[in-house]
Amino acid sequence: MIYPKLRFNKNFSFEDWLVYIRSQHSIQIDMSLERIKSVAKKMNLFHPAPIVIVVSGTNGKGTTCNVIEKILIQSNVKTGVYSSPHLISYTERIRISGKEVSERLLCNTFYDIEKSKEKIVTLTEFEYGTLAALKIFKKSQLEVAILEVGLGGRLDATNIIDSDISIIVNIARDHVKFLGNDREKIGYQKCGIFRYGKTSIIGETDVPNSVQISAKKLMTDLFIYGRDWIFEIEKNCWQWKSGECIFRKLPFSESIPINNVATGLAAIYLLKKNYINLRKKIKNQNIRNGILNAKLPGRFQIIRLKRGPITILDVAHNFHAAQYLSKRLDYFQSRRKKIYAITSILRDKDINLILSVLKDKICQWNFVSNFQDERGLSSKDQSRYMKKSFQHENFLSAYESVLKEIGENVLLVFGSFYIVSEYLKIFS
Repeated sequence: MIYPKLRFNKNFSFEDWLVYIRSQHSIQIDMSLERIKSVAKKMNLFHPAPIVIVVSGTNGKGTTCNVIEKILIQSNVKTGVYSSPHLISYTERIRISGKEVSERLLCNTFYDIEKSKEKIVTLTEFEYGTLAALKIFKKSQLEVAILEVGLGGRLDATNIIDSDISIIVNIARDHVKFLGNDREKIGYQKCGIFRYGKTSIIGETDVPNSVQISAKKLMTDLFIYGRDWIFEIEKNCWQWKSGECIFRKLPFSESIPINNVATGLAAIYLLKKNYINLRKKIKNQNIRNGILNAKLPGRFQIIRLKRGPITILDVAHNFHAAQYLSKRLDYFQSRRKKIYAITSILRDKDINLILSVLKDKICQWNFVSNFQDERGLSSKDQSRYMKKSFQHENFLSAYESVLKEIGENVLLVFGSFYIVSEYLKIFS
C-alpha cells in the first residue's frame, strides 16, 4: 500500500503519525543498522533495561516472548515487551507489565524521535517502532526488556541492543530474499544477535554449523534443547529439566506449542540462575500461573460460538508453521469435521509448499485479495495455486459465502497477519 507523504507536524494525530512513519523511507525493509544506530546514540537508548532478552526464530518468537512476559508479570517483575507485527492496533507492539501503551504516549515518542534525528536520515516504520519501544522502556524503569526480532537478527533494528540472553526459537526456511535459502545461511543471520561471553538459548536440537561457529568465535555459551535442557510429557502435565533443576507439574498451554513454552522456560531458568533478585521473585507457582495465562490472538486461537462453525485463527505463513497447523487440525478431522479455509498469503512466501501440506485437510479453499501490503496478492493470483477454489475481493465476502454451507463444521482463517486481523476487526 502506498502512503501519502505528509509534512512533519507536531500536532499529528496518532493516525497521522502512522501514515508519516510508513512513508519516510524509500523501501519497506532496509537491512542496515547505521541509520537507526545514529538516532539511538543521539537519544542514548542503547541500555533500555538492566536485563535485556532478544528473541529470534522463524516461528514462535511472539509466543515465546509472551510466555516469558507472563511468568515475569506473575512474579512481580516489571517487564516490557516489543513485538511485531500487530493484528488490530499498533499499540499492541509495545507492552509494559502486560498493558499496551497509549496512542498519546506513542505520539509524544514519535515526536521526540523526529526531533532527535538528522533531517537527512530517513527511517523505516519498523525502525521508528523500535526506537519508540526503547525510549518508552528506558523511561519506564523496567527490570527486564524483551525484544522480538522483526526479521533475521544480524541486520534487524533490534540488534543495535546488546542482549544479556538471546534466544533462537527455531530455524527454518522463510524470507529467503533477505536471509538465504538454506538453514546454514538463515542460521548465520539469526545468530547475529549473539553477544560476547553471553548465553544464547537454542530451542531445537539441530543446530546449523554456522550458528556453532559464530558462538565459538564470540565465546557465546549455547544452551541447547536436547543437550542442556529437555522437557518430558506426562499424563496430565509435563516437566522441564536442566541438570539438577526440575520445574515439575507444569500445565499445558491451550494455544502455545509446548516447544515454545519450554524455550521460554529456558530463559526463566537462566534468569533465576544468573540474577539473585529474580531468583527470589520467581516461584514455581508463578511459573505455572504464567503458562496458564500465556496466549496471543491468532495463534491457533479457537473461537466457539453458540451457533455456527468452530473458528480457528492462525497466522501461520510459511511451510514450517503450516506443518504444525496441519498436525493440530488432525483433532478436528478425527471428529469428522469438514474444514473450510479462508486465506490470504503474501507473494514472497512459498505458497505451493504451504498449500501442499494442508490440501488434504481442507474441503473448500477461499482466497482473499490483499491490497494493503505491497507484498500482497489478488485472490485470482493466489487461486492459481489451487485449482478448485473460490476468489473474493475482501474477507467479509468470503466469510458470508462460507457461512451459507459450513453448518457446524470448522472455519480456518490463516495465512498471514492481514487475514486474521480482518476477522478480528469485524468480530472482536
